[in-house]
Amino acid sequence: MTQRAPLDSALPVALERISDGFLAYDRDWRFTYLNRAAEEYFGCSRDELLGRVAWDVFPASVGSEAQGHLLRAAQGGVPVEFELLTPVKQRWVAFRTYPSPDGLAVYFRDVTEQRRAHAALDESEARFRAVYEHSGESILLTDPDGHILAANPAARRLLGRTEAEICQLGRSGLVDPADPNLAGLLAERRRVGRAQGDLVMLRGDGTRFIAEASSVIFTLASGVERTCLTFHDVTQQRRAARALRVLADLGTRVSLDEGVTLHHLTTVLVPALADLCAVDLLEGGAGRRATEARREDVCVPVPGDWQVVPGQLAATLTPIRLQVPIHGSAGALGVLSLALDGDQARRFAADDLALAQAVAAWVGLALENARLYRAALAAKRLRDEMLGVVSHDLRTPLNTIHLAAQLLARHYDGAETAMISRATERANRLVQDLLTAALIDGGKLPLDWREEALGGLIEEAVGLHRPLATARQVELCIAIEADLPVVSVDRHRMLQALGNLLSNAIKFAPEGSQVKVTARQLEGSIRIAVADAGPGIAPDSLAHIFDRFWQVSHSNDAGVGLGLAIVKGIVDAHGAAVEVTSRPGQGEGSTFTLVLPLPPRT
Repeated sequence: MTQRAPLDSALPVALERISDGFLAYDRDWRFTYLNRAAEEYFGCSRDELLGRVAWDVFPASVGSEAQGHLLRAAQGGVPVEFELLTPVKQRWVAFRTYPSPDGLAVYFRDVTEQRRAHAALDESEARFRAVYEHSGESILLTDPDGHILAANPAARRLLGRTEAEICQLGRSGLVDPADPNLAGLLAERRRVGRAQGDLVMLRGDGTRFIAEASSVIFTLASGVERTCLTFHDVTQQRRAARALRVLADLGTRVSLDEGVTLHHLTTVLVPALADLCAVDLLEGGAGRRATEARREDVCVPVPGDWQVVPGQLAATLTPIRLQVPIHGSAGALGVLSLALDGDQARRFAADDLALAQAVAAWVGLALENARLYRAALAAKRLRDEMLGVVSHDLRTPLNTIHLAAQLLARHYDGAETAMISRATERANRLVQDLLTAALIDGGKLPLDWREEALGGLIEEAVGLHRPLATARQVELCIAIEADLPVVSVDRHRMLQALGNLLSNAIKFAPEGSQVKVTARQLEGSIRIAVADAGPGIAPDSLAHIFDRFWQVSHSNDAGVGLGLAIVKGIVDAHGAAVEVTSRPGQGEGSTFTLVLPLPPRT
């Protein structure tokens, strides 16, 4: 019959209700009691175990760590607590053993899931600790009132302080108290639980840097609020972005007026780079203050000692003052001076000097361009005055010579009078070409728009050039498509353009060859082509044929090279185009085509 240990009548009831397993051994290691939780753990009823020796029932336990702890408790007569992976179930179990004169009482609990949870927690904590310790981002653990509880190594390196110093200083000792962004960031964090923005922070050596910061507020399991601030130094990044903005802004404000350029300069540099700005220019061996400006809330006047001293143009940099020379291609032009209000926390740095030098280079280029533009305007005025003289004082005697030649021809019909007439006509054409080129160059070519039938206009131009073609033994052939539409053009200017193309073609056409003039409507335009059978134009010359005063190398013409430039100017003024194709050395000559666009049909 199974033996049972005598127990107080209330005790078994309590032991049956607890969740821990409970069992008792006698001094011979026989089971004397098991509660329901122990039965469930072993998977055996108590009737199967009571009175039996534990080592017989579970032989795998013999020599195990569990047996060692149980023997130590029984033999030493002291309670023993231990956890181990049981050989029976391969589960982690926590044991508490209590020896007595009658044997050993054992409480045990399966702690496998608990250990797994603790292991996962330990792994998570180790992982996040590694991130915290090795992160390149600076991290501060804080509370909402600005106390700092911990600082990771990246924060300690960036701030140049120990963790103890950082915690002692708190937020107010690390963020510039004059930074207006701090209050807004804290208010945003309180409102939505997180915020980010730029803060000006202080290092241990007193230097300031711009930090891109992000902060969150959270609540611990205990209900205590904590905050976290992560940040990194973006001073160089912000300065580089500012430099790009300054240079880009200057690039959009280029003017050929020196005063406008310098005004734009000061509006860009103040307050983006400095609180005060001045530009002094060298003129006649002395300095002249060309422009100056200050931020509205800065009352300090622009220092008078900024005036440029010839021979002493060199870059200088102090915490609140910066001067760089302005150079042009021919030497020094002046000095750009910048300053910060001495009461402000900002200070100039080496990259500010680099930016100021880049700006000074831009100023030098802009000033040179403005001065070259002024010189070009002066040259243009001089040219226009000269052309006025040519137009009036030269054409008058030319007309007199031409008239005298015509009168002389009435009484003496010789080759000499014809030569004089041709020479005066050519001189008049050259004068007219110069005047036309000047008008085109100035964008002031007047056009008398009228509706014209192109067929008749082309025939008129061809008719005017037949004598020249006959003299050079060149045949003029014309093929005009029937029913060409009427177009709006300046008749005189279009005759001039066609005449220049015909003169060119006749000049280069070999004796006995043809110059063909065609006109047809095609793809919303009218195309008028003048083709010759001359030597053609080399490919490297095609890009220059419409340049002023340019002539092909094989030309023996005494002209000044304005004919095709005038054609291009007249065509452009009409909103049309001129095209040229040429295959030199293949006997096909060159073809110039005027493309006159037709208005869209309505």
